[in-house]
Amino acid sequence: MKLSCNRHHPFFESFIRHTALSKNRLRHTSGRGALLTLDAIWLLASVGSIVFLVPLNTRVADGDADWQRIHRIWDKRHRVRTAALAIAAVLFAYVVVR
Repeated sequence: MKLSCNRHHPFFESFIRHTALSKNRLRHTSGRGALLTLDAIWLLASVGSIVFLVPLNTRVADGDADWQRIHRIWDKRHRVRTAALAIAAVLFAYVVVR
């Protein structure tokens, strides 16, 4: 059985990805700063996932002997990423409702 930390795809990452197209029509609104901020957060979360989470996930999936400790580290970093994406989702909602 192959172990994997990535059991659930974060809701907020999907939310931000699926709403990216609707941002184009909002670019000329007064919430442009908020849109740029949420873009930066989303970009950092995506790059951070590739740099910090994928290698850990690969080690766990490969059956590293210390997989429980690696999983705890992965879990902490995943929480930070999820919180950042939640902030980006709130910023997007702020721009849309405003």
